[in-house]
Amino acid sequence: MGTRRRAASLLVDGIVVVACVVASCLLGVSAVAGGSMEPAVSRWDLVVYRKAAARPRSGQLVMLGRRGHAWVHRVVRVTDRGTIVTRGDANPIPDLEETSTAAVRGTVVAVIPTGRLLARLASWGGRARLWSQSHT
Repeated sequence: MGTRRRAASLLVDGIVVVACVVASCLLGVSAVAGGSMEPAVSRWDLVVYRKAAARPRSGQLVMLGRRGHAWVHRVVRVTDRGTIVTRGDANPIPDLEETSTAAVRGTVVAVIPTGRLLARLASWGGRARLWSQSHT
């Protein structure tokens, strides 16, 4: 490898490292363990969220954290007191307690459907076992 190519490769590597560091300061990633946000977010999907900077708005998905637990819910409304009312899409009613904006870790910017992928793989695995048992 020539000197110019090596220098270009190091430059690209450096840019990638800097971009990763900046992204980790601005974004967070979390796996969703529950099903309260079905169908928008499935169990074991990954959510990418922009770390809290602005006040959340109605309709946004937010990453919340309190007492060592984290979860994703949709903002139903922002109250005059500055708290928010949230609800899981699969829940019939809003959460009973209003949430302080201090509990908002960030707003969801992307959902990576890993949970749905895992569920499909598991169902395909079951079909493969049934097929192999019926053909032996």
